[in-house]
Amino acid sequence: MIRKMGAALVLAGLIYLALGLAFHIKWKAELRACREARRAQGAFVEPEVFPVLGVFFDMTAWPVYAWANIYHHGTPFATPCTHSEARVDAPHAAARTVIPPSPYRTACNPRPGR
Repeated sequence: MIRKMGAALVLAGLIYLALGLAFHIKWKAELRACREARRAQGAFVEPEVFPVLGVFFDMTAWPVYAWANIYHHGTPFATPCTHSEARVDAPHAAARTVIPPSPYRTACNPRPGR
């Protein structure tokens, strides 16, 4: 019984990692296309820094990445080209976020309300 459960757990882990690898390959293809489009427009394209570490994180945390990308951008394979404020057709139209002053006393704001 325990061997069957162990085998099932190993199989589930291998399927999970295989889906993570597929997620990584698809996302990299989307990212490569986005980088080429941004480079063609003359926009800054950030270099890839740690490719092996990226594969590891994509294979292990892909459900979190997919959920967050769908929640925020409507696609599981979000790239800088899919972000609303950094679309390829408007690379310098970043949204400005205005943070109101805190009403609480802090080290940076010793007298709130003034």
